[in-house]
Amino acid sequence: MRSVHEVAIPLVLGLAADDASAAEAERYITESLSAIVAELRAAYPHTPLIAISALASDAELIAAKAALALGVPIRACRAAVAGDGISPALSDALGACSNVDVVDASFQTHYGAFAAEAYVAHFSDLLIAFGAPPAPGSRLDAVVTLRERGRFAGAHTRGRILDPPDVGPYRRVLPQPGGSSTVLSEFPPRYYGDLHSGRDAQFALARLDELNRDLRGDDPADGALFSERVKRRAGVYTDGLQRRVVFWQRFLYWAAFVAATAEFVLPKNTVGTIVDFGAVGIAFALYFVARPRKYQGRYQDYRAISEALRVQTAWSKAGVAESVEGGYLRMQQTELQWIRNVLRTVALLQGSAAGGSAQDRTAVVDWVLGQRDYFRTAQRREAHRNELFHRWVEVLTPLNIVLGLGIFAFVAITRIDPIIPVLSTPDERYTLEVLVGTFAGWAALTAAVLHSYARTRGFSENANRYERMFLMFDEASLWLSGEAGRPLVEVRELAVELGREALAEHAEWLLTQRDRPLAIVHAGAA
Repeated sequence: MRSVHEVAIPLVLGLAADDASAAEAERYITESLSAIVAELRAAYPHTPLIAISALASDAELIAAKAALALGVPIRACRAAVAGDGISPALSDALGACSNVDVVDASFQTHYGAFAAEAYVAHFSDLLIAFGAPPAPGSRLDAVVTLRERGRFAGAHTRGRILDPPDVGPYRRVLPQPGGSSTVLSEFPPRYYGDLHSGRDAQFALARLDELNRDLRGDDPADGALFSERVKRRAGVYTDGLQRRVVFWQRFLYWAAFVAATAEFVLPKNTVGTIVDFGAVGIAFALYFVARPRKYQGRYQDYRAISEALRVQTAWSKAGVAESVEGGYLRMQQTELQWIRNVLRTVALLQGSAAGGSAQDRTAVVDWVLGQRDYFRTAQRREAHRNELFHRWVEVLTPLNIVLGLGIFAFVAITRIDPIIPVLSTPDERYTLEVLVGTFAGWAALTAAVLHSYARTRGFSENANRYERMFLMFDEASLWLSGEAGRPLVEVRELAVELGREALAEHAEWLLTQRDRPLAIVHAGAA
């Protein structure tokens, strides 16, 4: 029997504290952390908790011990591998940690002595800062300032200068006399005039819990990277969501088409009016049934995570010690920020052991060839669908017009006004005006609905985008094989370039799709 592991993305708590003595800190840290953990577990029942800390003071050691007692695993982050000269308390704490992360060179280069604090601020979904308002220049001041502003005075900016500040929510736990404490929830603004940082932070945690609820289940413990396992689970669930989205899109368009057809065909009497309103009412009722289920939004977001983790897995196997979240949806600081948070957490849990100097050239080649074949197939499929819909429009529109003109000619020549009792007017005659108007209306309706559906599905844009990506991966496959006179390329360099292009392509797809929500025919599409 295969061993399995449950795949879940944890909520990462950053633990930072001042240099208060153990006697002063133990009670209020233990009690306040217990209350915060209980609150988070009640609010997000499907999401496990882990904590990360630099363990740089007695108070942080107390916080780590309290977290472990609450069943929250601890990851320690250190500027260097711990060796001789550490205290017994720190040694015991490090031994109890699930992992000890060595802060990578980029943090040490940009933040110097505060590299470990910057690491905690960067990777935590929710920072918990224990202690009185910190003195300027202290460790606690550094981590809180980084959380509030994304940078602090005297430190180089990690990343590009004009990148949006990497800020996030935190809890400030202020000690009070008698061992009690006051807990303040802080939601730093991400830009000038930001009024929704608190709402968006809570939305991000709620979406994380929803993701864990949807992806819960066991995954084979087959030695795959964590990013690969999450991608596998997300891919399975996303396939089901995609089928639901397409079903509801088709269903709503058919419902709208039938309702509009009833308006053209049925006589303007009591029965016809009732049927007209009934058809329209059913179409809108189905829309309001489908919309709250959020099939489309979840499909888009989970596919974004899955595709980003596909690149993360390829980078890790190519020896690229870099997280995809740094280059994915960078300017989306509101509703899509939670996706970058998930990718950041996956990078933390996967750790630097997956990257570094080791390179799996075969895995990278398989990724390139697999993506090349996928984009070639997808381009042909989307191009075929786009051509098919345009042909239907080109055939049906003139056909309806010809039928309308044919009826007009028939009646004009024969002077016979056809009688259709079921669809008759009050005088029992289905007049020439009604027949011609029906076919003329069908002509416009058919063209509008087909064109709107094709645009909503994005057949044309997808085909163009997939063709470009096919050409890129095809070219990469030639470089990897050294064919056509090309020298063998270094795997890591090629993986980085291809990965960034793939991330940009999918970000474009995601933002385009979010502009076309599930609806009863997009009015602007015709």
